[in-house]
Amino acid sequence: MQGFRDLLKGWFGKVLLTIFILPFAFFGIQGLFQANARNDVSIVVDGDEITNSVIDRTIEQQRQNLVQRMGGNIDPSFLSADLLRPGVEDSLIQKSLLKSAVVNEGMYLPQEKVSAFIREMPMFLDEVSGKYSQEKLERVLVQAGYSGQMFVNEITQSLLIEQLQKGVAGSAFVTADELKSIVMLDGQKRDVATLTISAKTYEESVELAEGELLAYYTSHSEQYKSQEKVKVDFVNLTIDDFKNDDVVITEEEIVDRFDSESEALRKKERRRASHILVEINDDQSEEEALEKIKSAKAKLDSGVDFDQVAQEMSEDIATARSGGDLGFGAKGIYDPSFDDALFALDKGEVTDIVRTEFGYHIVKLVEVETPDLPLIDAERGRLVAELKSEKAEEELAIALDEVSRLAFESGDLSVISEQFGIDIQSSDWFTRNGGVGIFADKSLSDAAFSEVVLEDQKNSEAIETSSNGVVVLRVAEHEKAKTLSLEGVRSRVVAALKKQKSAEKAEADAAAVVAAVESGASTNDIESQYSTKWQVSDAVARQNSTLDRGVVNKIFELPKPVEDKKTVASVRLANGDWVVVLLTGVKEGGYTLSDKEGEQMGNIVAGRFGKTDFEGYLATLKDSASITRQ
Repeated sequence: MQGFRDLLKGWFGKVLLTIFILPFAFFGIQGLFQANARNDVSIVVDGDEITNSVIDRTIEQQRQNLVQRMGGNIDPSFLSADLLRPGVEDSLIQKSLLKSAVVNEGMYLPQEKVSAFIREMPMFLDEVSGKYSQEKLERVLVQAGYSGQMFVNEITQSLLIEQLQKGVAGSAFVTADELKSIVMLDGQKRDVATLTISAKTYEESVELAEGELLAYYTSHSEQYKSQEKVKVDFVNLTIDDFKNDDVVITEEEIVDRFDSESEALRKKERRRASHILVEINDDQSEEEALEKIKSAKAKLDSGVDFDQVAQEMSEDIATARSGGDLGFGAKGIYDPSFDDALFALDKGEVTDIVRTEFGYHIVKLVEVETPDLPLIDAERGRLVAELKSEKAEEELAIALDEVSRLAFESGDLSVISEQFGIDIQSSDWFTRNGGVGIFADKSLSDAAFSEVVLEDQKNSEAIETSSNGVVVLRVAEHEKAKTLSLEGVRSRVVAALKKQKSAEKAEADAAAVVAAVESGASTNDIESQYSTKWQVSDAVARQNSTLDRGVVNKIFELPKPVEDKKTVASVRLANGDWVVVLLTGVKEGGYTLSDKEGEQMGNIVAGRFGKTDFEGYLATLKDSASITRQ
């Protein structure tokens, strides 16, 4: 454990700060490694821009989290962007507000906190030893091609937001008297009798006149409309239309691509370094540190072994004992000055004195690890296929201008069909919400229902879809939304009206029962009149799970019975039934918590208060902010 503390105190532990991150309160770590697709601004919060690319990335991350949490057993309709977007936008607005609040509060993040947390993250632990692996971390960053500085900013920002949240919520407290009252109130038990009046039992006896049906149908006509829909004719130009076996890929093109990929691999080399560090801190000035590092350099120049000097003079507690060994690291991991010096060395060479934000260093390149480079003949087939696909994409991009021109100038799709040798296809019916196949793409349904296409009967513009190439369409058939005839929806109208009248009857009878109880009517007489039974429930607790939650809430809303006055009320259930609640007795809760239990319960209650306080704090930030949607 002491070794772990030493590691966090050392320079290497501080370098970890620029690399790691905790699981964000608002985003998963994977979200950092998603490439930006669109940068158009969607929301501006006090000048802070939230782009569509960030929103889309976060929606996808939330979708993945939900799928993982549910083990894949989730209705895809719950994962639609339209459903997830409002909540994601709210969370991003909240994050932006909290970012500003962190700055306004002048909050600071201790480096050691990040290091300590990150070293325990499962994604960076070695599978065999279970210990933190710098190699795993570097592999993630290199594979993602992620900027270390951007990564640092996200880490710092997220931790500070977490600190702010804990600071606001953690300020809540509960007094001993308040806790006692809350515990006693929470432990209260109530004796009740309940009478359920089922709305469904009335449905069979409900008689409906034709005039009532017509009146209901007329007043609810919006519920009985068909959806507007269209069929379209379309042409679909894809990359496959430009793939040609006769396309020649020259040897020069293959070699150039291979050399480019090889160079990119070479840049992913990792270097094993050792260093000697003299820190600049509150206990040691820059001048004092410089004198010490010069002394270490003099020893090296005189022939003393690097490992020995590091063990004697390096102030990086985590690495000094091992001769300053930092292990393997990729370019971009260390401080820029340190990085530049290290990657300018040949194996075995030692730098002059290097200044970083941590102090003065002397760096030695111990070993170079270069990725294995493939042979060109082994990659030739893949390279040829990729180059052909790229040429086809270029041809499609070039053709887009011509397709756009023809779509605008032509009165139908035949000219595009003939010029590019593609068929005119016809869709099935689909609505403004989209259809099946390629028409699941919202951009196509939006185009089909646009004024130009739907009203002016013209070709759409050339639409670049996300995965189906370029599409031009025009409306073939259009069916407007219309109110369905009463005869066509009679069964639906009858069922809805019966349900409404039955619920109204149940509500009226529940009110009559309440009035009867209050006037002193016999419970037996009420049972006979309404053909139902009172259900007695003694010692009902607030946590009761047998009764409907709405009924339990009503039970504890009722005032205590006073003398002979009965306390009674009714409550509507979600299915339209009504329950009459008769409160007959109240047993106060006791306070039997030990000091330790009381302390624990007090922390729980304070936590609830703190959550409410933080929600209020967020609401205040939002009310005072300027939030605009583009």
